[in-house]
Amino acid sequence: MWLISVVYCVDSACSQIPNQNPFVEIPQGEEGPVSIELQGVIHNAVIGGGGQYLIAYSKEMQNISVIDLRTSKLVKILPADSEHVLIAAGVHHLYVLAKDKRILQEYSL
Repeated sequence: MWLISVVYCVDSACSQIPNQNPFVEIPQGEEGPVSIELQGVIHNAVIGGGGQYLIAYSKEMQNISVIDLRTSKLVKILPADSEHVLIAAGVHHLYVLAKDKRILQEYSL
């Protein structure tokens, strides 16, 4: 079991760092790290939705977890019925390639 921590800056030094992501406004004022517990080992993770989503693939659990970083919540678990999966994400879509089955799936974010 892995724990993914999303840390928000709360001190004045962090507020001086410009937000490098023009798409997502990062919430300020949270106290301490936010942890989201996921089962299994994470083999691959990507950022999608213009920085809004963390997408994590677990080969062991054969699923893909979609975490909303603005709300710090697990919003979706997608099946990954293959042991050889590659994931990629853009601003609006998530792409899942099952290499051994030669299937490419597209999901809206």
